[in-house]
Amino acid sequence: MKNLLKLQAKIFAITVILLISISGILLAQNTIAIINAGSTGSRLHVYKIKADGKGIDIVYPTSSNEAASKGRALSSVADHVDSVKVFLNTMTSKYSGIEKNIPLYVLATAGMRLIKQEKTNPIYKKLNDQKGKVFNNFCLDTAMTISGRYEGFYAWIAANYKNGRLGFSISTPKKSLTYTGIPYGILEIGGASMQIAFAVNPPQSGSQSQLYKDCISREGFSNIYSISYLGGGADQVYGEYKKQRKPKESKDLAGQAKEIFDKLGIDFKKIAYPYDSWQFLGLGTPIKFMPENMSSLVEANDTDDMHPWMNAHYITWVTESLKLKAPKPIQASDWTEGAALDILINRKKPEGYNYNIKN
Repeated sequence: MKNLLKLQAKIFAITVILLISISGILLAQNTIAIINAGSTGSRLHVYKIKADGKGIDIVYPTSSNEAASKGRALSSVADHVDSVKVFLNTMTSKYSGIEKNIPLYVLATAGMRLIKQEKTNPIYKKLNDQKGKVFNNFCLDTAMTISGRYEGFYAWIAANYKNGRLGFSISTPKKSLTYTGIPYGILEIGGASMQIAFAVNPPQSGSQSQLYKDCISREGFSNIYSISYLGGGADQVYGEYKKQRKPKESKDLAGQAKEIFDKLGIDFKKIAYPYDSWQFLGLGTPIKFMPENMSSLVEANDTDDMHPWMNAHYITWVTESLKLKAPKPIQASDWTEGAALDILINRKKPEGYNYNIKN
């Protein structure tokens, strides 16, 4: 009898431990951390599914600790196991929440897509060696350079979710992200690349059918066309301008800028966008960069401090080429929020960058 009681006590203790472990795992599955490893630096984001399962909350960063979320660019991390560990420990130490074993995704964007594969592979080899290991409150799940089209797709999800065009049906208990209005198309200009994404009804035949054959679809929405222009980011364009600029005595600076834009090889003519509803993401408040407001900008001078001036001309060139109207102010969003929604709600994995097809 005594042995039976001891056995029952052990079974009870094991059951309690298992329940605690399972609850911790379930908690972690409802929470996700994403390190946005961009071209100029990295940022830590933590998201959690809402209590009703319909949407996510931003856990970190808040406005009070946004600056603390920043860290070095992944492209600057040395190909050494200690450097990789320092990067992961430094980025995850910025969060002080109580959750344990939060799945951590290191998702790099155009800054890593610009680097040759033979240089990025060793860094990811060191990162992948750390999979399943815990860094502060986080457990490394995935480390990759995401495709440009998925960067645009995630930005599209985030912008439409944040502005009430994607959400959850109140008439059904099913918790899947779906349309709640006519979706926005998005134009996102980052430091190293530019993304355009929108919903489309692909034609069954003709040249447009070939263009839209690789649309991204989910259960609650379909046919999202997303394209990325590597090298079309503001920092990359400004770098080209600095390299190719004619002598200082030349006063036709805007003409020189347009020459560089035209040499980017970006062809907008093939994109047949079906709505008037575009939204601009990135690089500050878009309204002041619209053509009608260009005259209020300070004229560029011959110093090296011309980046804002160049940004304004570049954004104007892009918006005029796409025939975009000045957008209404929208709720700011971050592409990582779209990634979190797709991973947590849709249960879909990110798409990696393919150097062979440059997706």
